[in-house]
Amino acid sequence: MDKKQLVQYWYSWIILVFLDCTLVLSQQNSFHMNTAPVLIVSDSPWKAGKKVTEKNLHQGEDTVGVVSIAQPSDSSSAISTSWSIEVLEWVKKHETEIKILGGGGLIGILIYILNMLKWVKNLFQKLLHFFTRYHPSVPRETIRIIPELRGCWWHMGSSNGQPAMQVVGHFNVTNITDNQVFVLAARISKPRTDGSVSVQHPKHNLFGTFPILPKNLNKISADFWIRNPVRKDGQDFNATLVFVDQFGNEHKVKNVIFKSDKQIKQPKKFEPVIESLYSISDPIEKEIAAVLKAEIHRYRECGRPVGGLGSVQTTYKGRTMHGIGDEWREVGSPKNQSIIFDPQNASIKSDNATALLNLFGKLDNEDGQSRYIMALRKRLSRNSEYASVGYLIFLVLFRIGQLTNALHDAKVNLQKDEAYGFSDLLRLLDGLLRFEHPSFTPELLDEVGRFIENVEEHTFRIQERISAIRAFRLATQNSS
Repeated sequence: MDKKQLVQYWYSWIILVFLDCTLVLSQQNSFHMNTAPVLIVSDSPWKAGKKVTEKNLHQGEDTVGVVSIAQPSDSSSAISTSWSIEVLEWVKKHETEIKILGGGGLIGILIYILNMLKWVKNLFQKLLHFFTRYHPSVPRETIRIIPELRGCWWHMGSSNGQPAMQVVGHFNVTNITDNQVFVLAARISKPRTDGSVSVQHPKHNLFGTFPILPKNLNKISADFWIRNPVRKDGQDFNATLVFVDQFGNEHKVKNVIFKSDKQIKQPKKFEPVIESLYSISDPIEKEIAAVLKAEIHRYRECGRPVGGLGSVQTTYKGRTMHGIGDEWREVGSPKNQSIIFDPQNASIKSDNATALLNLFGKLDNEDGQSRYIMALRKRLSRNSEYASVGYLIFLVLFRIGQLTNALHDAKVNLQKDEAYGFSDLLRLLDGLLRFEHPSFTPELLDEVGRFIENVEEHTFRIQERISAIRAFRLATQNSS
């Protein structure tokens, strides 16, 4: 018996039980009809009642028995002709036993109850559908998300020369299912802004597109750029975030408070010693210091607040961008979007870096080159006035084959600086891996991987790009 037949069966049963009860009641009252019982068949109880009333008024008779049988309006009606025939047969069988039930009120009650049965039938159908409908096997709720304490902040930067809010959030996520869960996308509800999301590796302090293991707690980071700022520096930004898993489920995190970095960062307490160029006796060191001082002024004009890195510019396919530029990704795309596939069309340059590289090119002896390298390395420090332009020192050391030393000095001496120097250095390294990945040998990739271990600041997409570079090289080797 299918669902429709089941509904018809129970509805017919309810009708017949009601008629049986009505017959018993009529026999107990022992009233007698003046005329033969009247059976009115109509598509509505109200129409049946109206016909009975008109008939009684016309003939001056007392109230007669009435049965209203709703006729199916179409073939899809849940009330089929089959149970209507059953009711007709019941009436025919008990035709001689039907008594007047006393007064017009009982007919009204009968009509009302029959009409209510139609409503009950509809309710019964809906309940049956609710309990027997198809339940998908895909889990609808997979994770619980809680913002980290002091892990959500925003910064006023710029995009394409226009002010923009960089919004960053760190969250603790628990997988409440028995399956692996991937968090693939994130957005801010208002103003609607799509962003990027990275998940911590289950066993290592690495972030990328990693799974959250069943019944495990993990960390995720989300990064957004709001093109038209909705807050001023120093104001909190309250927003609702939506994270999307691989099943298409949307998980909302409401009332997330992003603190302005103006509130988070305390006033600078450390004042580095400003060295005077005239007091530097070594001519090589004096030239290096002069260029670095020039870069400090460039950074003040085009630095972190506007998304720049001083004199550093990235050119890709003829388009020149401040610093390392913005990164836009196609949500839900299967493509490798961590690196570019035509690095020959990209370059990261700086005229101040070029000046320092020209100076190094003029040094034709080992002693001069050694003094040059040491002059740069000792200024890559949080206690130096050049901490804010550590990215330039890093870029020059990278160009002359001193990446290993640069990574060591940055991690030991520059990290935890108050001028965002280490963070900007990480941002530059992230851009180099994206645009100039052929410059990194497998050994250098290992060095970078070791470097970012236990780094306390946000490492952008560095680990993700290292993996993407290795995968890209294997894929191109197989295809060649």
